[in-house]
Amino acid sequence: MKAEILIRKGKKPALARVLQEFNTPLKRYPRFGTWCYMIAGRTGVHVLDPGQRYKESLPWPRFGKETGNLNRILDALDSVFPGKKIESIIVTHRHFDHAELAPGVQEALGKKQGSTPPIRAHPLERKRAGTGYVNAAIETVFRRAGYNKWKLEDVKDGDKLEGTGFMIRHMPGHTRGTIGLVDEKQKVMITSYNPQHMTSAYTRVFYRVLDSKPEKRQRYRTIPKGYTIYSTHPDI
Repeated sequence: MKAEILIRKGKKPALARVLQEFNTPLKRYPRFGTWCYMIAGRTGVHVLDPGQRYKESLPWPRFGKETGNLNRILDALDSVFPGKKIESIIVTHRHFDHAELAPGVQEALGKKQGSTPPIRAHPLERKRAGTGYVNAAIETVFRRAGYNKWKLEDVKDGDKLEGTGFMIRHMPGHTRGTIGLVDEKQKVMITSYNPQHMTSAYTRVFYRVLDSKPEKRQRYRTIPKGYTIYSTHPDI
């Protein structure tokens, strides 16, 4: 799967994405998956939601055949942003299909570029969100995938994404610590879901199963007027 360039500044790519393998019982890759986004800054690139390490479509067990998602990211970075340093790996939320591969990407990039980009997530994702296997904290997700070492930093609502026009926004609703990126000047939003789908009864029930105590208020229930939205799931 080749990287797709979404936005250019002049002739240079500013925003790109590559579809990562993620399968469900009803939908299979490459007709389904999770988008990993790459955002260019002044001095480097930020990676958003690297995806999952293993092919299993359930959060347990987490072992077996690997997806090849790591190579998809590295190949996409080499083709779209050759020679650029990766400054950070941002995770929108703790679910395995978005976050699981982050330590592997961090390790590979550390070896490749000689410096280790931090994994960045909202501090609420460090905490278990009630009972149930899928409600595990983000570092538990990392350990279940077989990793034992990573560098994790907290972000907060309103943080600027270095060298870009994007701001990190806290978007609770999918999980308590879900975040997204918003560029108010360019009117571009990157989220882990399509806000228009948050109003359906099915989606509300689905998210309540995933998170035993979801937030009552969703910051972006609808797309602000004039915005282009990019989701990390093609059909969610």
